[in-house]
Amino acid sequence: MRLPKKGTPYLYYFVALFLALFWRNIMRHSLYLRLATVLIQADLAREEREWKRQVRKVQYEIPWGNEYLLKDIGLHIDGRTISDLEVPAIKTERQIRHLRRLVRLRIAT
Repeated sequence: MRLPKKGTPYLYYFVALFLALFWRNIMRHSLYLRLATVLIQADLAREEREWKRQVRKVQYEIPWGNEYLLKDIGLHIDGRTISDLEVPAIKTERQIRHLRRLVRLRIAT
């Protein structure tokens, strides 16, 4: 590039130099393309946040009308846990049985 003529503002010279050096990059990634990609990324992020919100809501939906699903979860129809109604003797018997099974299965090294 030639130096600017005498009396030409240097701003024009720097703009011309900038355009000459970065013209290919400016044309390759135009402002509209950049704006479109930013908007698409924002839209995808919004959709993902919405989807996560829906998944979180479904995670804590308890099927109060279905007695069998509640039993699978470990709840009674009235909302109490199944372990609240267990007799302590039955509970300790089951725990002892599990502990004995663990001791039997322990590998002697």
